[in-house]
Amino acid sequence: MAKPNCTSNTLPPGSCGESTEAPGSPHFEPETSQGGVESHSQPYERFDKSPDNNTLPSSPHSQDTDYHLEQHNAKETESLLAEAESEEDKRQEEEDSDYAPTPKKRKRDICAELEDHIGKGEIEVDDVRKDHSDRSRRVSARRLGQSNIISTSGDRLQQLEEMMTQQGKNITSLKHKVSLERRKRKRLEKKLSMLRSRLAIEVDKGLQED
Repeated sequence: MAKPNCTSNTLPPGSCGESTEAPGSPHFEPETSQGGVESHSQPYERFDKSPDNNTLPSSPHSQDTDYHLEQHNAKETESLLAEAESEEDKRQEEEDSDYAPTPKKRKRDICAELEDHIGKGEIEVDDVRKDHSDRSRRVSARRLGQSNIISTSGDRLQQLEEMMTQQGKNITSLKHKVSLERRKRKRLEKKLSMLRSRLAIEVDKGLQED
């Protein structure tokens, strides 16, 4: 068999033993100056699937990258939904203790128990609705009572403020009256002093005439 002419440009790739893979492909291994094959110094970085790792996967294949990214986003979304649901349950339990007979029971557990009792025929749906309606009325009455107490307290505080204002006005009026009485007293004392002086003069004149 004749040896192919490797200097010709018309031969197909790989006829003279060269690599047919293009640079940049995953399996492309360039030759070194010594004729050997250059090996990768570091392997590809593995993607950690733990929820704490927020870094994107560094895979050489786009399909693997999309898969890992979807898995990561799905786990993160599930965690956020679970956390939001837990917070909502806690908020509902704190808002109205009537819907949580025991601190450890959540609304979902209570609903599940009610559905179980209804399915077994132990209680009627109308009884559950009536109980729920009674509880709602009690809650509304309690909240209305609290609102009335707050409103009454506000009215009482306003009344006290008005009383203090009126007392302040009364004190000011009393101070003005005291000031007028003092002035009147001074005028009377002055007139009394003048009358005493005149009386003394008249007495001296009478004594001199005698």
